[in-house]
This record gives sequence, structure tokens and C-alpha cells, in this order.
Amino acid sequence: MNILFLTQYYPPEFGAAAIRLSRLARSLAADGHRVTVLTSMPNYPEGVIRPEYRRALWTHERMDGVNVHRVWVYASPAKGARSRLMNQFSFLLMAALRGSFLPQPDVLFVESHPLFVTLAGGWLKRRLRAPIVLNVSDLWPESAIATGMLSRDSLIVKVAEQVERWAYADAAHIIAMSEGWRDGILKVHPHPKRVTVIRNGVNLADFRPPRPKNAPPRGRNLASVIHSP
Repeated sequence: MNILFLTQYYPPEFGAAAIRLSRLARSLAADGHRVTVLTSMPNYPEGVIRPEYRRALWTHERMDGVNVHRVWVYASPAKGARSRLMNQFSFLLMAALRGSFLPQPDVLFVESHPLFVTLAGGWLKRRLRAPIVLNVSDLWPESAIATGMLSRDSLIVKVAEQVERWAYADAAHIIAMSEGWRDGILKVHPHPKRVTVIRNGVNLADFRPPRPKNAPPRGRNLASVIHSP
């Protein structure tokens, strides 16, 4: 398959979304799929674009078998709501512009958070004629209201709620990262057959160091007991 990821966060940035999606992209590429990532110039969490990515509207590089296209974004060390929204909306516009000239994918994998990235995803869905799989990694604006960052009666929340409802309806399928998030999605979009829970996972080989040569044999686990003759 030809898979296009749309995400604002990707290595060399770090954080949950960047790590999780880069590992997924690498795994799909290793399985023989053609994987492309459309993302922003690295600036998180400092709010400063890294020197090697400055003075360019967009760049292209190859990372671990994945084609990575980056676009310019507004970046600022300020952590206020205004700076964050300017950062998100600049990525929305630049990703929609750059993505319009990418090859048609079989599926468009859109990472939400930030929520407004889904607007770029909606444009690219129609421009590239590809269905959207929406990965919801944050229930926004509900999380911003719960933490006190935004008030429920603010204009940005009212707009975000409309975008959230539209984004869920526009996706071919929705991935929730927990049962709680699935419940939150279903409150807005009551179509349980279109929402699947896929929890975060780890590569167990990374957490199983090699045993010392003189170590005693490991005990049998429950699975080996069940399947023993």
C-alpha cells in the first residue's frame, strides 16, 4: 500500500506522537509498504526551528525507509494559547499546500492532536482522493476545558467542537487509544462500528536484555504451562 501520514510531530522531535508514529511508519515500510510522512520543521518542545531546517518552505529527506516531507511553521518559545494556535494553523495551511502535490496514497493516516490538522486532512482527502484513518490521541477541546486552559463558552471551543464533530464524520475509520477516549468519541460521534481501540504498545525485545552466560534457566511461564503436552 501507499500510505501517507499527516502529523505535526515527527523525529528528530521527541514526545509520544513523534515516537509512536515514527515506529509505526518504520514498521510499515519494513513490511514493504510505501510510506510517506508530511510533517512540520522540527521545533518541539523548544518552540525554535532547528538550524538545519531554517530558511526553507519545505524539505524532503529519507529516514529509515520513509519519505519525510517537512513544511515551514510559525514557531515561538512562548507557550500561550495564541502562539500554539498560530503554530497549529500555520502547519494546517502549509501541509494542505505541500500535500496537494504529493502522489495519491491508498490511505491517509491523520494524527489528531492537534485537532485543526484534521482540516488539512479533509482538504487532502478530497485533493488526493484517499480515505482517512483518523488517529485520536487527545480529546480536544474537552481536555483543554478540563485542564482550565480554555473555558467552555469561549469562541475557540465552540469552533473546535464543530471541527471535532466534522472530523469524526469525515473519517473512514477512527482509532482511539483507550476505552475512555473511545467513550469520549462516541459522545460526539455515536457510531461504534467506526471506532476501534488500539492501545499503545512496546517492542518486548527492547525490554528483554540478554541473559548472562551463567544465569540459571528461566522458569516456565503460564503460556508454556497451558500449551505443554
